Amino acid sequence: MRSSLDELAARYGLGDAYHDCRGELKIFTPATKMALLAAMNVEADSWPAIERALAATESGPASLVPEVQVLRADEAPAIRIHAAALQRATAIEWVLHLEEGTTLAGRAHTGDLVPWPDQPRWARWAPGQDLPLGYHRLVLRADNGARGESRLIIAPARCYEPPALSAG
Repeated sequence: MRSSLDELAARYGLGDAYHDCRGELKIFTPATKMALLAAMNVEADSWPAIERALAATESGPASLVPEVQVLRADEAPAIRIHAAALQRATAIEWVLHLEEGTTLAGRAHTGDLVPWPDQPRWARWAPGQDLPLGYHRLVLRADNGARGESRLIIAPARCYEPPALSAG
């Protein structure tokens, strides 16, 4: 059974583990999840605070998208959008400001969004193109008045490993 902390972390897009530069699986400790949530401005420093934060997510999202989303460059881009914020919306206008200064824009129909696997409060939107490595800013406006802005971090599949480390 998932703990309240695990559920809260999942609602903010945090997983349970990651692979380090050597490919070893590292499991997040509760303290690490609490620190990551705190970095996302979520009060999660105690079990009562975690329960309050969980309850706040039940009341509906304040924004269409999380403040920060990390995507891997070797995977097709998939943007998380709060499904509840899309009620009565038929389209989303989007503007993506790339780190190098280019601006991309377009329109997505909400009927093209699909539920996020195993997380029904999220919808999945694919922008239809690969995104370059870097720190980008995505701005969304739905035709129901909902809005959101997210920092998109497009990370490489693996971090650089200096020869001294790879040699052992």
